[in-house]
Amino acid sequence: MNKSMVFINKIMLFINKIVLVINKIVLVINKIVLVINKIVLVINKIVLVINKIVIFVTRGRI
Repeated sequence: MNKSMVFINKIMLFINKIVLVINKIVLVINKIVLVINKIVLVINKIVLVINKIVIFVTRGRI
């Protein structure tokens, strides 16, 4: 009985370590996604500014 409990305990610890590693990977992916989101937002703002300039220039020509 005792040996099986020790074995189960080791398996649980191993699973725990795997879960912790997966958690760290998920956190890193989350940070990367947040950075990409910020970059996309900046690009969006730049595109909006360019759009306004283009509209202004085309109105000026018309």
